[in-house]
Amino acid sequence: LNPGIVFPLFSPPALHLRTRRRHLLTLARTAALRATSRRLFWNQAKMTSKQEPWTRLSHSKKLPGWVAYNPKTMRPPPLSGDTKQMKILSWNVNGLRNIVQSGGFFSALAQRENFDVLCLQETHLKVKPISVQYGIGIAEHDQEGRVITLEFENFYLVNAYVPNSGRGLRRLVYRVDNWDPSFADFVEKLESFKPVIVCGDLNCARQSIDIHNPPAKTEDAGFTEEERESFQINFDMRGFVDTFRKQHPKAVGYTFWGENQRRNNKGWRLDYFLASGSIIDRVHDSYILPDVTSSDHSPIGLVLKL
Repeated sequence: LNPGIVFPLFSPPALHLRTRRRHLLTLARTAALRATSRRLFWNQAKMTSKQEPWTRLSHSKKLPGWVAYNPKTMRPPPLSGDTKQMKILSWNVNGLRNIVQSGGFFSALAQRENFDVLCLQETHLKVKPISVQYGIGIAEHDQEGRVITLEFENFYLVNAYVPNSGRGLRRLVYRVDNWDPSFADFVEKLESFKPVIVCGDLNCARQSIDIHNPPAKTEDAGFTEEERESFQINFDMRGFVDTFRKQHPKAVGYTFWGENQRRNNKGWRLDYFLASGSIIDRVHDSYILPDVTSSDHSPIGLVLKL
């Protein structure tokens, strides 16, 4: 895929952001790709839960009213063509090289989803540094290249790959005591200029509905009490809204599956679009694409009225 990708990255002058190799790329699609016709590559015919495992409600502690998230039936109608809008896709690709080498798949996804901006995490690429602005302005945290910030006319878009607490929770203290509050402070500074949308792999299933077997996972990275409390303090209590959960309060939808777990839909929701409260009314759709299976994560999307 070579649509003439560009990297329009900006941040406030007060925030010092340096250039280096990074885990993630933010791809803004050009007008040439926008003109490409959409091509759906999922079968619209009725399929069984075996063929569409994400429609299986496998949550071990499901509550009344919970339903399996299905993007085919639970997304709102598209906005009219004369409505100014922006469509953003976020995806932890677990190695971009494999995606790029998968033939026309990536091109087909671009045509089907017709996105304006694509935010990728865990690209695993060794690329020559280019002149981009990224990071949160703290050397301790910026060495791993986890944040890229784009400035648009009406908001900032922050693409993030939050550190995993790791096996044995060896990075838990660093994550909840250092990274999370520092990242939240950075986002809050951005918000003093204009509203902010945070997207990416935030490596935390924030509620029991967001993980298939909560009682068995409380000591696992991504669902510890410390991580969930940190998420609440640093995002929820600062006024950031989980856009998918606001739109689908009782939908069980996952974005990550361990090895061989996708077939039974035993997953985690680790990927998010969080929006400033002041911009939440502009969110038309927040969704997951569970049928895109080239990574252990599925892409997530956001449609924003401008």
